[in-house]
Amino acid sequence: MGRKRSRVRARDGERPPRARADDASRALLAALVLLVESIVDARASSGDWYTQATSPFGRARFLRLCRAGAMPAAKVGRTWLVRRADFDRFVEAHAE
Repeated sequence: MGRKRSRVRARDGERPPRARADDASRALLAALVLLVESIVDARASSGDWYTQATSPFGRARFLRLCRAGAMPAAKVGRTWLVRRADFDRFVEAHAE
């Protein structure tokens, strides 16, 4: 015979344990996203990196080149990062 599964029931006015665990997971994920974004912003603003917001090429062209793999880039969250030295080498190699 199979084992009976016990059910944990929520008290009156409380959410079930699974729903509370899902809420806690979402809150943790949101906090982690904010932490990673703040770290990326701090590193990107240090002057060693270009982002789509700080690129001299402009946002659209910078994103197009990063997505195409035309220059070495890393995507962290929703932000593309390119080392300033790599960007400068790319510009020098493609200067007309």
